[in-house]
Amino acid sequence: MKLFDLLTGSTASAPKIEWRFSEALTEVFATLCHGDPSVTDEIAACLSDTKTYCETHKEAFDERGLTYNADAETWLQLIAAVDAAGNAGYLWELDWKEGSEKFRSALEAVLQASGLTFSTERLAFDGTKNIPDWAAQFNQYAGQSGITLYFIDIDSDSYVMGAALMADYASAAEIASSVGIHISSRPE
Repeated sequence: MKLFDLLTGSTASAPKIEWRFSEALTEVFATLCHGDPSVTDEIAACLSDTKTYCETHKEAFDERGLTYNADAETWLQLIAAVDAAGNAGYLWELDWKEGSEKFRSALEAVLQASGLTFSTERLAFDGTKNIPDWAAQFNQYAGQSGITLYFIDIDSDSYVMGAALMADYASAAEIASSVGIHISSRPE
């Protein structure tokens, strides 16, 4: 703080960190996946040589209808990070029309993978509603415990869902936003 700030009571904020995409991607997933090496090592491999990574994981990218394109490297890196976190159980990808039981199963799986203890037994997910409604219901109920569901936008008709402590989610979402990755506690 400057002397003027001390005398006037002004609280100048710390300068904002300028994130490069690769650093932000690594930090976001390290935060949301608790530094799990099975996730961070995959991200590092993709970031070091995206073209080779895409060729090595051709089947996974083919399933999504994606092939390597130098102009889309950051997009492919995000998909690789989502797949790595999904393979480790931190994320579940749900089709937009999944039913409440599939949602509940995915919810319980991401809570467990993230080391979050929270019972969903008292929650009745109305089968006439959908994923955004159930997510809002869960977040309202679990928010008192400092837990939230979050969703990563991968420009798909499916929902990529994870669970985290509110503080971890907020930090990851802010960093992600600074490089154009959209993470929200409300699926869109």
